[in-house]
Amino acid sequence: NESEYHSMGLRPRHAYSVLDVQDYKGLRLVGPRYPWGHLSWKGDRFDNCPLWTNTLHNKLMPHGADDGLLWMSFQDMLKYFDSIDVCKTKRT
Repeated sequence: NESEYHSMGLRPRHAYSVLDVQDYKGLRLVGPRYPWGHLSWKGDRFDNCPLWTNTLHNKLMPHGADDGLLWMSFQDMLKYFDSIDVCKTKRT
């Protein structure tokens, strides 16, 4: 329901861009970005996980948490997003 999405810091029925994915010592992480910025993921940020160190936090979020990039586990991505569109890009 919409209130659950809002409580997690997400906008329901909205498009996000996945900017990055990481596998860090077994943690499968996805980095979707809310295009209007200024949202903060309120779900599991691995704060209680020994692998979620300041070093990893700084690597994944070098500009702080207010740039719209929401790092979350792959499991949370599957829980809160019901469809994913993939496109192939070409580097120039």
